[in-house]
Amino acid sequence: MNSTEIYQTKRNIFTYADKLTKGLPKPRKKFYSDILFGMSKSQSTLLSNIARSL
Repeated sequence: MNSTEIYQTKRNIFTYADKLTKGLPKPRKKFYSDILFGMSKSQSTLLSNIARSL
């Protein structure tokens, strides 16, 4: 995966998270964005794997 594809994927995840968290406070929006990005990057739902990928 080249850097352009990574950037587009990351942007798509954050766009989706923004739609999903509309109306929530900013810290919660950031948390959900980080969780979604970490899950996609680590390809796991384990919190330790998500934290490692971030």
